Amino acid sequence: MFGLIGVAVVLALIAGVVWVVRNNNGTSADPSPGVSTPPGPGQQSTQPQVPTPKASDAVAAYLRALGTGDATTAMSLAASAPSGDTTFLTNAVLAKSTAGKVADVSVTEVTDPNATSVAASYSLDGKPVSATFEVTRVGDQFRLAQIAAKVDISMLRRSTEVSLAGVQAKAAFVSLFPGVYPVTATNRNLSVGSVKITVGSLEAQTAGSAKLALSSAGKSAILKAAKTKYSWCLKQKTVRPSGCGFGVRVPSGVKLQTGTIRWTTRSGGKVSSAKPKLTSSAGWAEAKMKATVHFYARDARVSGRYWYKDIKLTGFQAKLSGSKITVTYY
Repeated sequence: MFGLIGVAVVLALIAGVVWVVRNNNGTSADPSPGVSTPPGPGQQSTQPQVPTPKASDAVAAYLRALGTGDATTAMSLAASAPSGDTTFLTNAVLAKSTAGKVADVSVTEVTDPNATSVAASYSLDGKPVSATFEVTRVGDQFRLAQIAAKVDISMLRRSTEVSLAGVQAKAAFVSLFPGVYPVTATNRNLSVGSVKITVGSLEAQTAGSAKLALSSAGKSAILKAAKTKYSWCLKQKTVRPSGCGFGVRVPSGVKLQTGTIRWTTRSGGKVSSAKPKLTSSAGWAEAKMKATVHFYARDARVSGRYWYKDIKLTGFQAKLSGSKITVTYY
C-alpha cells in the first residue's frame, strides 16, 4: 500500500463538547454543506454556505464534505487557495477516493474565537484516524489553513505514467484530500498491481515505487501482434524477412526463382501458448516460442534443382510504445 497514513498526535483535547457527525448513515443535525465558489490563486476563499462561526464548525464541515464527495465545499473552507497541482481536488475524484470512505467523524467543539487548531477523529476506509487540523479566522468565520496533503509520487512514476482514481497524474507532486486513491498504469497494456495511495491526514508524504507487469490486456495484445507478425513472415517471398528470426544465405552464383520461395512451419509455432513477460529493459516484453520453419525455393538457372533449409526459432520480443506493439522473432 502506498503511502503511510499520516496521523498527527493530539497532545491535548480542547475542553468542551464532542461534536459527532456520522457520514456512514447520512444523518446529521447540522445543515449539509452548500455549494460555493472555490477561491482563486492566492485569494481567500468565498463564504461557504454552511456556517462556520466556530473553529470546530470548519473542521466538521470539511470532513463531512469529504465523506459526501463534495470537493466544492471542501475547497471553499480553505483560508487561501491551495498551491500547486489541484487536478485531484474535484468531485469526480472524490467519488472514487473518499465518498463513503470517510465516516464516524468526531470533532471536539472549540468555541475559542482565537483558536488555531482542532482535534478530530474519523474512520477512513474502515480504519481509525486521529488528526489535528490547523484553522484560522477569516472575518466572522473559521477556515482551514490547509485542505490537502502534498504527496510525492515521483518514485511511482519512474516505472510508468499512472492514474490516481482514474485521472492521470502529470506532476511529481500532487495535492490530495484525505482518502484512498487506487493507482493504475495509464498504458492499458501495463499493470502496477492492486496498489493504492492512502492519505489519512494533511501531512506531506511520499508514495513508494510500483512493481510493473503486463496487464491481461497487454498479454493478449502482444500475442495478437505476435500471431499477426508470424503469419506475415511466412508469406514473404524473400530469403530474409525483416524481424522474422529466420533467413537463408544464397550461395554465390545461385539465383532463385523469387515466386517459388515458400516458408512453412515444420513443427511448433504455437504463438497462443507463449507467455510474454516484461524484461528489465523499459518498454520491452519477451516470450519463449519454439518453432522449426522450413525454407523452399527453385533454382532459376538449373531446371529441376531446388534449395531448402530448416531454421529454428526460440522466441520473440515485443516493443511497447504506448499502445503500439512491434514484435521481432529470434
